[in-house]
Amino acid sequence: MKQGLRGMLFLVSTLMLVLNTFLPPVSVADTSKNSNQNSLQQTSTNKVDSKVKEQMDTSETLSVIIILNDQIDATNIMKQANNHASEKSELGLNKKHMVRSEILTELKANAHQTQAPLLELLGQEKQKGKVKNYKSFHVINAVSFTGAKEVVEKIASFKEVKQIYLDEERHLVTDTNETIPSSDGNDVQWNVNQVLAPQAWELGIDGAGAVIASIDSGVQWDHPALKEKYRGYNAAKETVDHQYSFFDAVSGQAESYDDNGHGTHVTGTMVGSEPDGTNKIGVAPRAKWIAAKAFDENGSGSDSDILEAAEWIMAPGGRVDMAPDVVNNSWSGGPGINEWFLEVVQTWRSYGIFPVFAAGNASILDPNGPGTIASPANYPESFAVGAVDDENELADFSFQGPSPYGEIKPELTAPGVNIRSTLPNGEYGDKSGTSMAAPHIAGAVALLRQANANVTVNEIEQILIETATPLTDRDFPETPNNGYGYGLLNAYDAVLSETQGMGTIKGNVTIEGEDTEDPVYTHTPISEISEGLPIDLTVQASDNVSVESVELAYKLNDGEWNHVSAERISGNYLDGEYLATIPAGVTESGTLTYQWTITDYAGNTVMSEEYIVTVLESLTIGYFEDFETEPANWTIVGENPNWEWGTPTSGPSGAASGEKVYATNLSGDYSSGMREMLVMPPIVLPDGEAYLQYNQWYSFEQSEYTGTAYDYGYVMVSTNGQDWTELSMVKGDSETWIDAQVDLSDYAGQGIYIAFYTYSDFSTEKPGWYIDDVALSATSKGESENTNSEPATVDTSDFASINSELEEENSLTLLPIEAQVSVLETGRSVVTNPQNGSYTLRHPAGEFNVVAESYGYHSQTETIEIVDDEEVTTNFTLEEKARGAITGVITDELTGEPVEGAKVYLVEDANIEPVETNSDGSFSLTAYEGTYTLKVSDPMHYPNTSEVTVEGDEEFVQNITLSPIVGTSETIAYDDGTAEALNYMYTAGNGWAVKMSLADGKNRAVLTGGYYKFDGGDRPDPGGTEFLVEVYDSTGPNGLPGEKIAGPFEAEAIRSDTDWTFIDLSGEEIIVEDDFYLAYIQKEGYPYTPAINRDTSSEPSERNYSYVDGEWKQTPPSDGNYMIRAVVAYDEAVPDITSPVNNLYTAEDTITVEGKAEPNTEIHLYNNESEIAVVSSTDDGIFSAEISLTEGLNVITARATQGKNLTRPSNQVEVILDTLSPNVSISSPQDGEQFNTTSVTVQAEVEEENLEEVTINDSEATFVDGKYEADLTLEQGENTVSVIARDKAGNETTQTITVNIDSVAPIITIESPEDGETTHKKSIEIRGQVSDANLDFLRVNGKNTKVKNNSFRTNVKLEDGENIIMIQSKDTFGNETWEQIKVNYENGNK
Repeated sequence: MKQGLRGMLFLVSTLMLVLNTFLPPVSVADTSKNSNQNSLQQTSTNKVDSKVKEQMDTSETLSVIIILNDQIDATNIMKQANNHASEKSELGLNKKHMVRSEILTELKANAHQTQAPLLELLGQEKQKGKVKNYKSFHVINAVSFTGAKEVVEKIASFKEVKQIYLDEERHLVTDTNETIPSSDGNDVQWNVNQVLAPQAWELGIDGAGAVIASIDSGVQWDHPALKEKYRGYNAAKETVDHQYSFFDAVSGQAESYDDNGHGTHVTGTMVGSEPDGTNKIGVAPRAKWIAAKAFDENGSGSDSDILEAAEWIMAPGGRVDMAPDVVNNSWSGGPGINEWFLEVVQTWRSYGIFPVFAAGNASILDPNGPGTIASPANYPESFAVGAVDDENELADFSFQGPSPYGEIKPELTAPGVNIRSTLPNGEYGDKSGTSMAAPHIAGAVALLRQANANVTVNEIEQILIETATPLTDRDFPETPNNGYGYGLLNAYDAVLSETQGMGTIKGNVTIEGEDTEDPVYTHTPISEISEGLPIDLTVQASDNVSVESVELAYKLNDGEWNHVSAERISGNYLDGEYLATIPAGVTESGTLTYQWTITDYAGNTVMSEEYIVTVLESLTIGYFEDFETEPANWTIVGENPNWEWGTPTSGPSGAASGEKVYATNLSGDYSSGMREMLVMPPIVLPDGEAYLQYNQWYSFEQSEYTGTAYDYGYVMVSTNGQDWTELSMVKGDSETWIDAQVDLSDYAGQGIYIAFYTYSDFSTEKPGWYIDDVALSATSKGESENTNSEPATVDTSDFASINSELEEENSLTLLPIEAQVSVLETGRSVVTNPQNGSYTLRHPAGEFNVVAESYGYHSQTETIEIVDDEEVTTNFTLEEKARGAITGVITDELTGEPVEGAKVYLVEDANIEPVETNSDGSFSLTAYEGTYTLKVSDPMHYPNTSEVTVEGDEEFVQNITLSPIVGTSETIAYDDGTAEALNYMYTAGNGWAVKMSLADGKNRAVLTGGYYKFDGGDRPDPGGTEFLVEVYDSTGPNGLPGEKIAGPFEAEAIRSDTDWTFIDLSGEEIIVEDDFYLAYIQKEGYPYTPAINRDTSSEPSERNYSYVDGEWKQTPPSDGNYMIRAVVAYDEAVPDITSPVNNLYTAEDTITVEGKAEPNTEIHLYNNESEIAVVSSTDDGIFSAEISLTEGLNVITARATQGKNLTRPSNQVEVILDTLSPNVSISSPQDGEQFNTTSVTVQAEVEEENLEEVTINDSEATFVDGKYEADLTLEQGENTVSVIARDKAGNETTQTITVNIDSVAPIITIESPEDGETTHKKSIEIRGQVSDANLDFLRVNGKNTKVKNNSFRTNVKLEDGENIIMIQSKDTFGNETWEQIKVNYENGNK
């Protein structure tokens, strides 16, 4: 999608993608306002897809997928999770884990919350034998089941259910040839070399650390070339664990296997090689692989199995951290739009998993050609791969783009013909197909993830595309194209882009200015703390330009000042909250003094007062608490806490010693859903051993069969009071008071917190946990109960050496600005940090022009030299543009009166808000210097524009007149004004339209506005307000919407149960004729769009149309009337030209103009804006005039007299006068030219701007390489060739030549001697006849021989033995004949 590369046509929301699964409906109609039974039954029926209904008609049992209403948008969750991670300063692996966890948790929680009623019904029906099996999904909120059709009918009535689809079959991308056994394994395979993977290996990048997955037919895990790359195999221990590395959705087997061979072959191309270095068949030989089997031995897989595999990919074995970097999908579901898997692909991308798909293969049943690329490969979010051979020629089976979304597909190509790779049973073999090409890309992604673990899916896509080797051929001459995409995978350059060969541009963008304001801060001081622990202090700091730094100075008792830098944890550089931490172990009992210093960008500094804090002594070794009196500073954390101090009457019914304890409930069981902590006061441990010792009694819920702890307790430790680590766990029943000990020695010399944490689920409650006699000791009482958990680590703030002597005077005159810095030659750009104006941009080496730009400032360009692996610093100081004023008065063209309330816009700068004219028609705008288009609109006038130039500190006066719209106004409506239902599309770009008809007798009007009624409820949720307005004529097939005559116009919806949304179109001058369509087009996909209301209570007007995927269709009468209305103005005074027709060509220099106007009105006719005639209309309003035309374009309009002025111009008619005939010259053949063939190609050059046609001897000529040509078959003898060129005005030119044809060769008859004759004479006479009207010569043995009356004779001297005599004849057309005779000469003297 390429997402940078992919613009986003067919913007689709998450829920739409889910509901589109398995051939989705076009739209969703909400008729919830009619709650009667008939409506309920109708709604239930609409939920069932047509394919399901068809199968219900023929079968009692079927398999379906149930899609629920509530769906999760993984993209939004990803954004939120990234924000959360940033707030916690999480980076790298921790951040990735947090983001993936949040997405997966939201998906699971949503499914759990919403599927319960449905799963309960399915469980009940299974007990009755009406459901065979069912499965819950969370990758999309859906449930699959196989069962009786009556269960489908019940499920359809559930309000939670959105749609029910058939559980269909998909197929592996079929191999195009039989598997060919292969044994050539000594060298790197040709296909791996072709994508330059070995060169990437030489850089040290071979996939190590990356994980590749496939959804396929499984993999033979112990194949020699794959075994050590299988993540489930431990080579050191020679053990295997399939739990996190293989999943079988087909038959549920635990061990990885492949009963088809396809998946094993694909995996070999991704990672394959043997331990001894042979059989180097994989692109990323040190990457690990995992596999999900969703396809059976025949290469078929159900939708539910594929979804189950896709879900497993996100958390293999239930572990988020086991998710792969890339997933290869060498399977498909056919061409065209079929978005059943689209949300899964989008979720993978949000999750950080790169989605690779095979483009698909052509076959006899599925021929190749444009637009054949299969789904899911054709999704904008999928990375599609085509196939080439070893010569980089496109494989004839490789499906082609474009995608049905209008994008170039595939993205890349890779080798896919006769690819040698792994097969089951430890074998190797060749296969062909886009299935074999796709895994090359998956391997390359693994290389990139090794080179940069943080490279995102979008960045990977961009890198692969930008580094590809462009490929073209005769069918695809330009790049990128829909055969090869952006070219052949170049793994080396892709890796190189992330590792070397790049330089860095850095610097600052500033403006000149002064900053004399000091920063401002607020801080709530602390009064006391505990010694030895880290101390977090926060301050709110703000500045008018930028807070550059916040520092905290502190000292203990009368010691030296120390300094630490504060980090911003919320807000921004203008106003934010800053955190500084005094490290653990620094404070000791006594007093702590601290002070804040805040500095802005210009160096202005403010210092807070000195705050004095009491440091309390912390707990340490020797501490003992028996709880007989209420302990000081013990804290309970959690909502509705269970922990309490006092005398127990439940559980053990007594203390371990004395009478008092801490317990989760002194007099009963703990509550369900318990999540709370009992926290001890802060502790400082000395060096050496340390132990927490206490008495405990506990009783928690635990399975008596499996030992699983449903409820439990933890002893936990924290070094900062926020991040906690388990030290010890308690579960089950202790049955009596027991001694407990936890080893704290790992935290020697640190300040820590200790907590007793309790957890319970939402079912059974039990007595819980009782604590008594807590002690800290340096001496162990025996074995400690620590669990094998690694303690959490925290980063302490580094000490900063800060010069406390700050400059008092601020000499800076430069201030930071948010700007964009771009490299002009490549388009790469970066936005500066507005806090300090800094920027950093990675860029290939070379000399480039770099420009800095910011709104309201003059851009600045610098030429720089970028060197590999070096930095170049370039600073920019931008100059602010001066401002000027535009003023003027808007008046009515007819009356001269001021126009109040007209809107005045600056077209080129939408940042300048439009202004409305005052009662005197005046207006005033302020803008930056430059040249603009000033546009004025008013509902009762036609818009007008004027060019204005603004100069700094100057006023530009521009008065504008507006032509009035004279006539009547009408609102065209086909609804009754009451809304009973609503509709919305799931896909942006789709919508609805209402066919509008002008009033009887009216055939032309101005569309001045539109009314739209949007629902005021919560459907969809959260909804939106942005939409688009478009206007179409009715020239489509059967009167459907045809040409778009206006729009799209951006509009804002009023979502209300009572109010309509009015869109003012008066400023657009939209002329509509007869029937036209006013359309509502969704700008955003579900659920970020308003819902259009429908009137279903009145008679259907049958004027309603839907627009889906580029096609208009009439909606069913059951949809009712969409609540869209048009406001039109009929300007009766404006004349209408009815003849001639528009775009007429003529050779006559005069023409009669006819039209309609108001009766007995003076009509002024104009040609190219010059008045050429004045006539009067008749009593019937008809006018006519003969006018003169000028050579070329004539734009004819008419205006009628109206008072002292004229109306606005009529419709314009264009007439092209062309009195010149075409210029024709025959370039080949030449006049009189001779040919010895009857087939002759005639070429002619024609000069004519308005050419209609060219014929050559009555055959239509074709235009080739700048000439018109035709292939003619001519007769023997003289032929006349005629070239006729005719233009659109009827002018004609004929050019003729004569061509002579003789294609018959001379005929030679030899009269004497006879062939083979023997003679004793030394010479012999050759005599014969030759026949040809155009004879050129006759030669006997190469000697010219005279021909007279077609006869020839000559003597030829003979040699001893056999003599071959050659007779050659040729005519003037080049036709040639050869004859020979043999004569034997015997010397009689011998």
